[in-house]
Amino acid sequence: MKVLDTVLFNFHQLLSHRRILRKIALFAFRGPLFNFINPIFLRVCFNTIGKINTEKVRVDVGIEGTKNHINMALNWIMVNQTLQPDDGVSSTTTFFLGRIVNSGSFPEVTVYIIKTLFDYANIFNSSACFESALKAADFELRFQNNDGSFPEGVVGALRGPSVFNTGQIVHGLNRAYRESEDEKYLEACIKACNWIIKVQRADGAWRAFNYRNIARTYDSKVSESLLEVARITNDDKYIDAAKRNLNFVISNQKKNGWFYNCDNTIENNHIPLLHLIGYTIDGLLNSYIILHEEIYLESSRKVLEKLLHKFEIEKTPLSGRHSSTWTSSSKSICVTGLAQISLCWSIMYEITEDFRFLNAAFKMNDVLKSMQLKFGGKKIRGSLPGSYPFWGEYSSYAINSWGVKYFIDSLLKEYRIKKELGSIYSKK
Repeated sequence: MKVLDTVLFNFHQLLSHRRILRKIALFAFRGPLFNFINPIFLRVCFNTIGKINTEKVRVDVGIEGTKNHINMALNWIMVNQTLQPDDGVSSTTTFFLGRIVNSGSFPEVTVYIIKTLFDYANIFNSSACFESALKAADFELRFQNNDGSFPEGVVGALRGPSVFNTGQIVHGLNRAYRESEDEKYLEACIKACNWIIKVQRADGAWRAFNYRNIARTYDSKVSESLLEVARITNDDKYIDAAKRNLNFVISNQKKNGWFYNCDNTIENNHIPLLHLIGYTIDGLLNSYIILHEEIYLESSRKVLEKLLHKFEIEKTPLSGRHSSTWTSSSKSICVTGLAQISLCWSIMYEITEDFRFLNAAFKMNDVLKSMQLKFGGKKIRGSLPGSYPFWGEYSSYAINSWGVKYFIDSLLKEYRIKKELGSIYSKK
């Protein structure tokens, strides 16, 4: 299976710049050409057909209903980890020749699932989740390079050092240190942050060791990781580097909130992916929470209010891509992006106490709950499709682990808020 993972991963990368050939390859390897014999594949496809009207979505809105959805998704993550030979979490679950196949473990995603596992463990007093999080953290330490960087890619097809992936890995290792107080995690974070600031450009962006060597606004997540480590070490150089990058991010924002240089491709910079818009806002919001500088909050608010307005007016889930006028530019839905935006709306509610954001977050979560797959055995049940429909543009014919992670995060936030609000959500 490792050989197969490597071949498929490299083939996917080879065709990533050739959109028509890539679609053909996905149709052949992941799609119906060879998978129509699998009834679970067909059911996932049928489950993601049709336009969703947010006003007609019906799910259990009680706090126990939220918990049930969390448990199904969390169980999928836990099972995924046990099925891997190295304590990591796979990048994707796909279909191949009628079989359900997990890819190799993905260091970048495994590590930010650590936060999700610790959050669940703390809320529901789960020792199993706590141990899974520490196993995932130890899995990560194997991949740190001597200079402090971490690679990109999946196990079996790892490549050179990556700024973004290294920043993401710092998030998880930092949390592992705070939960366990084991110095090895903090030492790894410091080495990684030192490498990150070493390769930063004067304008605050990262180009070298970035995907396609281009600067992006969603590196705000890298700045967030620097600030997290600065809170522990009191090292101002991490704060200075983070602020330089956050200023670069804001310099790429239009008055209407839309970001230039937000996509992970040059050809789609005019219509960035919702997933990457979500990263950008998430990094800005969490940086605001650490630094308390209003400019980061206002930058986030511009975007979140635009998306909230679209969501309320159109009464459908947000499109997978958006142009500079916030016009929908994709016929499919990026499910991961929906979960990220919902999480950001909840965070914005917690900061501002503006119930518009909370209502939007809860409604979006209801949409995501309706998309959750409640069939298919241990490799499928509890997860969400990468795209809606399943063959959509983002993560075509695949279930990605980071989408499930953000779904859990958004529901954990919902669960906490519902608990704080009290009896109104104690019953269906």
